[in-house]
Amino acid sequence: VATQQVNRAHDWERELRQHQQRRDGWLEANAHLGPQYRQVVRALAWQRQRRVPGMALVVTDRSRTLLAEVSGIADRGGMRPVTDAQRWQIGSISKAFTSIAVLQLQTQGRLSVQDAVLDHLPWASHLHPGLTLHHLMAHAGGLPNGSEWTPDSLLESAVQGTVGTPQPPGRRYHYSNPGYELLGDV
Repeated sequence: VATQQVNRAHDWERELRQHQQRRDGWLEANAHLGPQYRQVVRALAWQRQRRVPGMALVVTDRSRTLLAEVSGIADRGGMRPVTDAQRWQIGSISKAFTSIAVLQLQTQGRLSVQDAVLDHLPWASHLHPGLTLHHLMAHAGGLPNGSEWTPDSLLESAVQGTVGTPQPPGRRYHYSNPGYELLGDV
């Protein structure tokens, strides 16, 4: 077992050196990119300084991929390196994408962030009538803590009318997964 771990560590070190050589070559060849170049350098420095075990980095110019790089290990125990096929948990970054989609719909004139949620989700009639899309985007919808809720259970509870708005909207900030689940339905 110890020999296997040493071999895996050597394989990981060799792969890491190859990644670093490719990355360094890209950085040298693309120094003319200016701000994008500096962002890449900062991201890589951040990984080293914080001792982040592994990361993936993609730089595009909106029409093509300029750099796709992986670095580090995906599994500390097994010393398995990060690969370009690595699956990452997306976590709450989807909230930013949801907000962008809502703002794009507003730009297209299809809705306003000041619209009442009920204008778009009439089935949610048990929620506060003054609850707006903006309240949901700002985590100020007054919804109960939803970190333990799944989208299906939230929607089921909403349809059955067993979940309401315990706080008036806009009164206070409270991180809300259910708010973004509702925004996703819009």
